[in-house]
Amino acid sequence: MTPAPVALLVALLAPALAAPTLDWRASVDEALAEAKRDGKVVFLAINMDHERANDWMVETHYRDPTIRKLAARTVNLFASRFDHGGADRCPRVGGGPPCAAHVAIDKRVRREFVPVEPDGSVIAPQHVFLAPGGEVLLSVPYQVTVGELEWCFVAAIRRVDPEFAWTLSKAARAPKRLVADGIPVPEEEGPPPELPPTEEEVDAILERSKKTARATRADLDRLVRSEEKRAVEFVRKQASSGWSGGVGRPLGNLLRTIGERSPESWWTFVAPFLEDHRPVVRRQAAVALEQLAVEKSRSKLLARWRKEDDVGVRGDVLRALAGVAPSDRKVIALVEEQSEKAREPSLRAAAVVAAAHLEDREVVLGICRRSLGSDLPEVRAAAAIVAAVRREAELRPRLDELALLEESAVAKAALEAALRVLDGGHARLLRPALRDLFDEEILRDRR
Repeated sequence: MTPAPVALLVALLAPALAAPTLDWRASVDEALAEAKRDGKVVFLAINMDHERANDWMVETHYRDPTIRKLAARTVNLFASRFDHGGADRCPRVGGGPPCAAHVAIDKRVRREFVPVEPDGSVIAPQHVFLAPGGEVLLSVPYQVTVGELEWCFVAAIRRVDPEFAWTLSKAARAPKRLVADGIPVPEEEGPPPELPPTEEEVDAILERSKKTARATRADLDRLVRSEEKRAVEFVRKQASSGWSGGVGRPLGNLLRTIGERSPESWWTFVAPFLEDHRPVVRRQAAVALEQLAVEKSRSKLLARWRKEDDVGVRGDVLRALAGVAPSDRKVIALVEEQSEKAREPSLRAAAVVAAAHLEDREVVLGICRRSLGSDLPEVRAAAAIVAAVRREAELRPRLDELALLEESAVAKAALEAALRVLDGGHARLLRPALRDLFDEEILRDRR
């Protein structure tokens, strides 16, 4: 019988010691030499430990059958500054080269291939695709879905081999933060994700707060990165202590920070605020749930949808539903229905924008095509934004045609911005159009 401690260790390491993820190379020089010799794309995955999105990539994306099949056509590098105790084989990536290799790769990456923050850090997770000669073809910072990573692989490979035959899955779509041709990640994307606070740091914050009876904004920003129950409970008490103000603006700022930075488990903190009496707080709660993208929040959002009467909140709840359950047939049907039948133009436009999340490409294309022909300029603008966010090149001729004929200032601005994005621009170019469309100050960034 296996001794209990050994059995426990085996159980804990089982996911990491499963079949290897991708076929990782041991050095940048080795990868570049192979890529140049064989005319292949280099796939570079930059990762860090103890952060939700990074762990998610390792646990799911690099083991996904579709990604493994595509990665068999590329030369692959894993970069991390963390040592996982793998002198011969790194356990974090299922038995790739030793940890010393990916630490050396990470140092080289910072010098040559990605933007570096003033403190020497880089954004992680981040995925970079290099041409056979080492030039950056495209990259995407922060977390992506498996479908978005599939899209990136195919787009990069076709830059080198235009005849590459591949039928994109229903879930495939362009990531909104796509950076093409090595354009630096824009400053407004913010700093890289921070590591969660240590137990000692949580202790220090809570001790300080006892003396002042109030946490500083900086301390709250650190606590919301923690999954410790005492951190969550402390923030919960702060949020319910009356400091949030009559219009809920400070509370809204807290919810926005949670949406941007907190682990998935914080969705249970956010969900009750869907019932707040202030529409501005309900909106921020819906946006935070959209950013956290936890499928378990679907039922809470549906319950809010059924009884909500504020049009702005309804639009944000609908977008959140698409974000947390992008493949759910009931959610997809609801988005389709509202994109065509919602009485309020702003809600119909919100439904169209929600379609950007959906993992059924044919449904999304259908919504875009119908909406581009709408008699409502808000809906035409929303469809142009979705076509651009998802880089749907086959809609380009229709967008070109409409841009020449459009008379509405809102729709024309959205169409022109969408065309610039389809020409290789960053999705940030769509932000003014979104603000014009929804008077939107709540950005859906996730770090």
